[in-house]
Amino acid sequence: MKGVILAAGKGTRMYPLTDNFPKCMLPVAGKPILEWGISLLRDELKIKDILIIVGFAKNVIIDKFNDGEEYGVDITYIEQDLDKVYGLGSALKLARDFVNDDFVLLLGDNLYKGPYKEIVDKHKSNGSRATIHIEEVSDPERYGVVVPHTWTSEKIKYLVEKPIIPPTNLVITGFYVLHKEIFEVLDKIPLSSRGELELTDALNELAKLEKAYGVKIDGWRKDLGYPVDLLDASKWFLDNHASSSINSKLGEGVTIIDPVFIGRGCKIENSILGPYATVGNNVVIKDSRVVHSVILDDVTISNTTVIDTVTDTKNKIELNLLVESEES
Repeated sequence: MKGVILAAGKGTRMYPLTDNFPKCMLPVAGKPILEWGISLLRDELKIKDILIIVGFAKNVIIDKFNDGEEYGVDITYIEQDLDKVYGLGSALKLARDFVNDDFVLLLGDNLYKGPYKEIVDKHKSNGSRATIHIEEVSDPERYGVVVPHTWTSEKIKYLVEKPIIPPTNLVITGFYVLHKEIFEVLDKIPLSSRGELELTDALNELAKLEKAYGVKIDGWRKDLGYPVDLLDASKWFLDNHASSSINSKLGEGVTIIDPVFIGRGCKIENSILGPYATVGNNVVIKDSRVVHSVILDDVTISNTTVIDTVTDTKNKIELNLLVESEES
């Protein structure tokens, strides 16, 4: 089985952090979002042959992962022309020549942790052509919504994309197990009213043939749409899957309150970090405190308290608004 990751988008809801940087490469607990997806395919699903659909700021992704050897996988890249290709269905069609049977499709800006192999196994045992991870949410109008045949059935009756009045609270999470038959379906369906080739429409065609299933698992998934989601996701990963990791030599007068992540090449002196501080590479922190914040690479912080904040060298997004100068 092969894996396909869609990672071409601009991530406009993450502006200004994504002005010239792909959203899927923003860090969560010290790793790019996309790297967590690669890890899921490799470690949980034993998939090593991966296609990444790239587009916006593609070189950031390619320069990081190259051919995948360093990460224990084999990566192929295909570029999506964002001025010509619209919709998840159009992006997926670029993978037609890469896959040869069943494959796993991930959205590159989502995080997934859990027994996702259960979904692959269900796909095979059901003889399905599409098996998707679904979950119950309180705001289903933001997602593709799934209606099963019955509340005890995993077989999908139909799906509807971002309805004003959702028929259920079961939603698509962005993890799919698909058969190559999906490409034949995509060839036949028209563009939606939005002018896009919708993957949801293709799944509906398979649902009509009773070949589509939705499966819930005991896992965790996060859609990283806004900067605050980086904070929530980093906190969850530090609590559950990544104990404190300090990859730089700390200077004098530094107090660490677990859990934290500190990248390489940092210079930190007379400061308090944590809990839930994620610090990138080559960061300078002096006479400051950093709590529940994500500090991207190459940032300098001095004489400041930073709480609930995501910041890079050009942009500071203050999320529960406490960034105070110690000199004031």
